[in-house]
Amino acid sequence: MPLVTREDSDGIAILSLNRPEALNALSPMLFVELRQHIDDISTEQETIGCVILRGEGRSFSAGNDLKAIQSGEKAPSPHFQAETLDCIERLPQPVIALVQGHCYTGSLELALSCDLLIAGESAKFSDTHGKWGLSPTWGMTQRLPRRVGLLRAKELMFSGRVVRGEEAAQIGLANQCVPDTSLLDSGLEMARSFLENSWFTLRADKMLINGGLDHTLHEGLIWERENSPGRGPDMSERMANFGKTLTIFGKTFVLTGALEQYSRGQAGEMIEKLGGKVASSVSNKTDYVVAGPGAGSKLMKAKDLGVEIWEENQLIANLDTKSEKSTKPTQAELF
Repeated sequence: MPLVTREDSDGIAILSLNRPEALNALSPMLFVELRQHIDDISTEQETIGCVILRGEGRSFSAGNDLKAIQSGEKAPSPHFQAETLDCIERLPQPVIALVQGHCYTGSLELALSCDLLIAGESAKFSDTHGKWGLSPTWGMTQRLPRRVGLLRAKELMFSGRVVRGEEAAQIGLANQCVPDTSLLDSGLEMARSFLENSWFTLRADKMLINGGLDHTLHEGLIWERENSPGRGPDMSERMANFGKTLTIFGKTFVLTGALEQYSRGQAGEMIEKLGGKVASSVSNKTDYVVAGPGAGSKLMKAKDLGVEIWEENQLIANLDTKSEKSTKPTQAELF
């Protein structure tokens, strides 16, 4: 049975720690499998745009597997685990950690190597190095202060106290806290919202943000200008779709008659995704009436009021865009 499973869905790679009977404790062999998946995903930038890291069962992970270490199980190299977390952090694609139940010490360091974190209500975060007389080597002293601030990180590390999901969201350890039952759905929703934008820009943003952390503000600004990859290969297509989006956004549509390519319900959903509104009756507030065969009184009223009338193919031409934004687009969104 694999210790880490992978499932791909619409550009999202879902990696699941798969030792639920051991609360997904991080054994050396689990890290070997995790590293292989990370290495594979790093070469799949055209097909994988975002990664989700989660744990099967009732816990994300209870932390480092001390029993496996005591039994003689060894990683391929002395710092293999820490280097694996570095590989996660360096992945070109955004990585979202989904945490429910235990997330202690080594597993907290694993979660901190991800770009974002969604906590379930049952999540329990704690750094227990002090409990065992150990000192961190997987990045706790560097990543936790950058996530929650220096004073908060010192308090959490010195005390070893447990932070639950709701508090984690409040202090910036997690982006949000949701019911455990909706944890995966929330992660997929976040990932899909990212993938509506340019994958090129997602990778550039992550690279520029992470690369700038080692600089002062002034140095970072210079570093950004000198290292920005500029315009992506999809920019021309997105600019062409920009005008279509503007045609729909904020406009009120009435659909009447029979549509051939979509049902009226489907067409209405697509209009609303692009920021338009669908009304049931024609008025002087109506911007467009889309009329198919069999259109009757609504079409006549539209003509009387001087409302612009579209055939179905005109609507399809303006809906035929990959940019399904629900918020008003601006010129700034193009760059």
